[in-house]
Amino acid sequence: MFFLKNIFNSFIDIIFPRYCFNCENLILNEDNYFCSDCYRKLSYFDYSINHKEYYAEEKYCNKVDNLYSLFYFEPNSISQNIIHLIKYQNKQKLGLYMGRKLGETLLEHGIKADMIIPVPLHKSRKRERGYNQSEIISLGVAEVLKIPTLTKILTRERNTISQTELNRAERKQNVSGAFRISNDIDLNNKTIFILDDVITSGATISECSNLLKSKFNIKVISLSLAYVKDKHDILKIET
Repeated sequence: MFFLKNIFNSFIDIIFPRYCFNCENLILNEDNYFCSDCYRKLSYFDYSINHKEYYAEEKYCNKVDNLYSLFYFEPNSISQNIIHLIKYQNKQKLGLYMGRKLGETLLEHGIKADMIIPVPLHKSRKRERGYNQSEIISLGVAEVLKIPTLTKILTRERNTISQTELNRAERKQNVSGAFRISNDIDLNNKTIFILDDVITSGATISECSNLLKSKFNIKVISLSLAYVKDKHDILKIET
């Protein structure tokens, strides 16, 4: 059966060739969206560093217990291309695939939680986009780690303006009071992943974490696909 599947996939690749989303070179692996050369260009997150402490002065890390990502964001690179494809070009399968990759990395490093909560979009923004990219990524993570994805715990009550041109202080003010706990589930004594597609200033996830911690005795771990290592890159990300 495996042999026949390989023959079938090879036939499909000949009839409908697929190309790397980043460099447009031909790719043959049915599970890949990028060629191996482009994957090697990703700057993967360093799990040996305590990023919460290392970047505490630059980001709002005091509201989470730890933070992890899959790769570092670099402008005009494959990392930016991945985020834009998922977020703005409806590549939901890519979001699910990259979420699985993040889940596999967390599993490899023994990082666990009881559940995952994606950062919610405002209902008008979700209606316009058609999906919540953070929710799609979360589903990929949850599939690998075999934990539930909870999408009804937090709601975004205020449709915040784009944070593209905002500095760190303005980003914090922009999301202040934007979220609400909308479910009566008891989260006490749980470890929770809160996932956003990109951690820039950290203000959004910190606001979500602070809200949940104000009601529950929980441990919060911040997750993202991309993490902005260089504060000068913050204004280069569309949100």
